[in-house]
Amino acid sequence: MFSFKGRINRTTFLLGGLIYAVLTAPFYFLQESSTSPYDDKAWFTAAVLGLLVLLLWTIISLHIRRLHDLGLSGWFLPIILLPFVSVMLLFLPGKESTQYGPKPTKLFDVARLFER
Repeated sequence: MFSFKGRINRTTFLLGGLIYAVLTAPFYFLQESSTSPYDDKAWFTAAVLGLLVLLLWTIISLHIRRLHDLGLSGWFLPIILLPFVSVMLLFLPGKESTQYGPKPTKLFDVARLFER
């Protein structure tokens, strides 16, 4: 999840996105429930934001490796800020061979999510 090298297929991209959603949801709920004008929990807010930045790194890595599967450079990453582009990455088939490596063969390649 931390590497920007290599490729991941559509199902691995979806699985990584689901893992990201499951990991970040509790932080958003905790952050929302713990902040009020009467609480002094700045340390908690800083800790949650630090963890979310770390998790943001992983989602950027997933998107770059999915772009590699399409034969595109990681420099195309800002395009995912456009509405529905990230969802479109789920439906576009990967290329057979690119400069980033051979086509991933496993349907769900969980090991590729965590490679460095």
